[in-house]
Amino acid sequence: RASRGRSGMSRALTAPVGATGTHARRRCAASRCSSSGPTARWTRATRCDASNGKEDAGNGSRPKRPARVPRRVPRPDAGGGDAPAPTTKNKPAVRRRTVAATDRGKALTDEEKAIRMRELRERAAAPRVAELADAVRRACDAGEYKPAQAAYAELKAVPDGVVPPDVFETMLSLCARLRMPSSAEGVFIDSLAAGAAPTESACWKLLETFESSGESRRAEKVLAYMESRGIG
Repeated sequence: RASRGRSGMSRALTAPVGATGTHARRRCAASRCSSSGPTARWTRATRCDASNGKEDAGNGSRPKRPARVPRRVPRPDAGGGDAPAPTTKNKPAVRRRTVAATDRGKALTDEEKAIRMRELRERAAAPRVAELADAVRRACDAGEYKPAQAAYAELKAVPDGVVPPDVFETMLSLCARLRMPSSAEGVFIDSLAAGAAPTESACWKLLETFESSGESRRAEKVLAYMESRGIG
């Protein structure tokens, strides 16, 4: 073996220049061909399969998570009966103002506005008017002229107050009983100024007051007024 080693070494030493490099290059080329040939491709493929198998084996060892099932809420109208009914928030009721068809889009004139304002003022003064009218009636029934006259004067002074028509007749009856023609004539004029149409009974009471007091000329004027109005 030593002789073979020496012979080999001697051949290498005694070989021409470039022979050793040529042999080495051939070996390198052969190794490259072997690495790029079908054998190398087969080797790489088997390595990849082996690595994939290991990964699959590693994944297979892990426990699989169960699929997520969506949770269903039972409907209130279902047959179960145990599910609570969904609470509904009640909306506050809105009260709508109903407008008459004749008033929608209709502008009031100045006269209509004045009439409505007067009606509102009269409605506001109605309680005081009713109180004083009752005081006049009580005083007339009792035959007391001064309290009746005071309440009557205060009743006429109520702002925007409307004197009831029966109050005039009550005062005329009191004046007729007490034979007070001037006061009776004043009450009659107040009734005409208030716009109250004189009734037949009021005219007869005034006529009676004048006749009982000896006021014939005034009595004749009352008769003429009654004939012009078709009263009596």
